[in-house]
Amino acid sequence: MNRRNLLKGLFASSIAIYPIHKLIKEIIKQDKFEPLGIPTKGTTRNYIQFNFYGGPSRWCYDHFLNPYGDHYIHNPMTSNKIDPKKGPGDQELKTFNYKGVNTPELWAEDLVSNRKMRNLLDNSLTIRGVHMEGTSGHPMNSSKTIAPSIGGISIDGILADLSTKPISSITIGDTPVNRAFKSRYSSSIKINGDTPNRLEYLLSPFYLQDSTDTNGKEMDILLDKAIEMLNNSPESKVLNSDLKRARLFFRDNITEYLKEYDSLINKYSLIIKSALNHQIKGVDDSPIPTPKLPITVDGDREIQEILGAYHINGTYHLNDDLRDILKSVEVSRLSEDFALAEFLSKYGLSSSIVFSDKNEIGVMFDKVISNQCYRESDIFKNYNKKTNKTTISSMRNRRIEYPQLSFDSHMTGSIINTLTSTKYFYIFSSCLDELIDSTKKIKIGKSTLFDETIIHVTSEFDRSPREDLSGSDHNEQAHVSTFYSGIIDGPIVLGNIYTGENALGTIGNSAPIKELKSKIGISHVSSTLSTLLRIPPIIKRSQSLVEIKNNKVKPTIKLAENIRGSSENYNS
Repeated sequence: MNRRNLLKGLFASSIAIYPIHKLIKEIIKQDKFEPLGIPTKGTTRNYIQFNFYGGPSRWCYDHFLNPYGDHYIHNPMTSNKIDPKKGPGDQELKTFNYKGVNTPELWAEDLVSNRKMRNLLDNSLTIRGVHMEGTSGHPMNSSKTIAPSIGGISIDGILADLSTKPISSITIGDTPVNRAFKSRYSSSIKINGDTPNRLEYLLSPFYLQDSTDTNGKEMDILLDKAIEMLNNSPESKVLNSDLKRARLFFRDNITEYLKEYDSLINKYSLIIKSALNHQIKGVDDSPIPTPKLPITVDGDREIQEILGAYHINGTYHLNDDLRDILKSVEVSRLSEDFALAEFLSKYGLSSSIVFSDKNEIGVMFDKVISNQCYRESDIFKNYNKKTNKTTISSMRNRRIEYPQLSFDSHMTGSIINTLTSTKYFYIFSSCLDELIDSTKKIKIGKSTLFDETIIHVTSEFDRSPREDLSGSDHNEQAHVSTFYSGIIDGPIVLGNIYTGENALGTIGNSAPIKELKSKIGISHVSSTLSTLLRIPPIIKRSQSLVEIKNNKVKPTIKLAENIRGSSENYNS
């Protein structure tokens, strides 16, 4: 059953005209036709979550491994620079000190807007070293980022119950994050991640562009029902304006809304295009050469040991310049995400918006093309005992492949991971900067929309590196959440981690907090988010890590520390 027929079948209940009657009530005020206005301050703050389902490595971005200079042991997989003169195992993590916090050097970049990326940190709170409280794998852990108790009430569910906005809650994507919505008596509009025009989908009861009813009778019926409901509701004044004028008004305004939305998509598309072309210092501002076959090395070595850093899901990418694999890529869904976030925020149309991946694969880039690579079956090893040397070679020439770059980077080698993750988070930050800038320009009383908004950047966990640098695995001891809002004077970094007195080194694993007498769990992150949003906590026994005084965020625990600890601490 398509969406239009479903609406027809539900006319008997108020669900049939949700959120139509709310939108009409918003637009028709005191018997006058008025466009949607600017948002107003509500009992809760607005919530926007960007969830990178799949758990990408964030060491190059907001996973601050040594923010206050305590102690740090390097793992080659956590590198954020690519030095062509050094081997994969000798790459470095370089930091940029901003306002007393050691951040990955990506934050020193200028954005495509010519604003400084570091300025985003002025309004940031990062919680690292979070353990996922006994669950493993993607589905349950990702769900906990929005609903800390599996199957229980979700953050966006509480916001929906308290919402006075025309559309109480929206979730976009097809992952467990999107399916975790649960409230006591509200609903959420779910939009598939591959929906081509998300605003048109939201307004389709008005617009019905695909309708076979060319005279617009279906839309007229919907409008009649909605306005009739408003006429009969005790809290609404009688609407004396005729329905014909109402219909014309809606058609005109919906068209204008869609035009504005299209312009926002174009704006973010241009930002993404410029960000893709931007060269990041020490990452892709110079050619990235790769080994050439055949290769002979000392000792009895495995193929993965030698070529693992250039590996993607069963293929080795030995391009003359590794940067070529990103020449044709797209990240088109980001433009839709940010356009919708800005439009809905600008008009105050929803209390919460959750963006996750199109599906549970979690693709970082679309249309990756590598024209100089080998499959695992193409390459063989020959070890010579007499010379104690290993030769890696191939019987065929390099071929063209179309690898899938997933956020779940089990089989993404260290050099490729550094290149792609850094590039992606630069693009994301360029879009985020534009969204935040737009919310800062909208006044709500003496504050701004940014003060009344919490933007949550998260994923289920960070990664545990493989020794051969061929990829990384899940690390349920190393969740990271970063929040952006006008009420935060940042950068603030909370959460203790172990240094890792072993081969793994410092990768972000959770260590105890003195004030909590325990490690930080995902339930503490949820309670912290509840404080930021002005809603009751879901898990009351888990205290918030911040309080709000004079409309500013204040930590209730000490700033992040690196705690000396050995490998047995990692799974404790």
